[in-house]
Amino acid sequence: MFFRIALPGARRILGDHIDFCNRHVPKWNPMSVVGQHTQQAGATPAESMAFTLSAALQNAQDCIDRGMDPDAFLPRFTFFFDISISFFEEIAKFRAGRRIWARAHRERLGAKDPRSWRFKFHGQTSGVDLTRQQPLNNIARVAVQAMAGIFGGLQSLHTDAFDEALSTPTEFGARIAVNTQNILREEAHLTDVIDPLGGSFYLERLTDRMEAEILRTMQLVEDAGGMYKAVESGLVQKMIGESARRFQQKVESGEQTVVGVNAYQAAEDKSARQPLARPDAAAMRAPRWSSSGLSRRARSAQAVAGALDALARSAHDPKLNLFGAVVEAAEAGCTHARSAPRCGANSASGTCRRSSERRRGHIRSAPRPDERHRPPAAGTAAGRRAARRRAGNQHDRERGAGLGVDRRRRGGRARPRARHRHHRRAGCRQVDADQRAAR
Repeated sequence: MFFRIALPGARRILGDHIDFCNRHVPKWNPMSVVGQHTQQAGATPAESMAFTLSAALQNAQDCIDRGMDPDAFLPRFTFFFDISISFFEEIAKFRAGRRIWARAHRERLGAKDPRSWRFKFHGQTSGVDLTRQQPLNNIARVAVQAMAGIFGGLQSLHTDAFDEALSTPTEFGARIAVNTQNILREEAHLTDVIDPLGGSFYLERLTDRMEAEILRTMQLVEDAGGMYKAVESGLVQKMIGESARRFQQKVESGEQTVVGVNAYQAAEDKSARQPLARPDAAAMRAPRWSSSGLSRRARSAQAVAGALDALARSAHDPKLNLFGAVVEAAEAGCTHARSAPRCGANSASGTCRRSSERRRGHIRSAPRPDERHRPPAAGTAAGRRAARRRAGNQHDRERGAGLGVDRRRRGGRARPRARHRHHRRAGCRQVDADQRAAR
């Protein structure tokens, strides 16, 4: 789903992205701080909110350190959260997060515009709570999750289909998921009132306790040096893993009830579940390769080469905006390496894509499974390099016979055994000296 980049690089790219959008597309929301994945991985609602707010504050501070005005970029920060089946706990999580976010902006980041204090977020009902057993029960679960998000004050909502625990949602399941929102909004009118449970003794007390727990976790992250340092040290991963283990132990012991799994079980006819037909992979790929080939043939090879060179320079110079170079490369017609055809003599740029990328220091993503062991075509640059390697290997084998040459391949060439790290290829050098003396 995501192309992962090392944290230092990801941190720089994110800052360049926010800076670029703030300058050139100020009405665009460049930042959606995601907390869904931490809770889906096992974090408690309080931990998930704490990690998300810590990440947002770290990114905001990075932008301020770049010289950006907090009131210029903070109004465009948004969030994306998971909504579990724990109804009141989820509402308290959102209410506490809103308090902390507004206070941190005023007191820590120095934001003066009330728009910068807003806590705008999207919520998605948690797929972790859905079960394969008695899947129709998931319709009720999704409805409860959606209500918690609405009462918590979300701006947009995604409701999961009941059959997502089994496969990609069917059309039938997707229709029920959409109509769940329609019923809650247009029949139950749940969106007509803001914070309808505010003032409830139980919920206000729970919100205070949730806020205290979120702040405690945020302090642990702060003591570790901030969110980036906490992730690098493994603190965040460890806390999530421990929470996931504790919850699973509660389910297995029966302390946490999961209807249809460890309680209220019923015999089911699994043969009644018709599996979804898998789409034809070749049929899906054909239009993609066709459109990719057309765009590559229509683009300017000179413009592509110049854009990639500029991108490489930006990547190596922290004073340049890397995201701006990415936008310019896209405008020039550059594509992601995985979406481009196999390297060959008929590539649209007129040169071997793989060799030109290597010269420019461009990092190519992992090859597709069907091309990992395919030999390069003869006549291409890759084919010529392979031929030279084969010829060199054969030459090494011939001149290294009887001189202790290591037959194991390292990097595609046979190498002599080294008695010491300063004497590598000593046997081959001696052979060369003997041949020169003979001549």
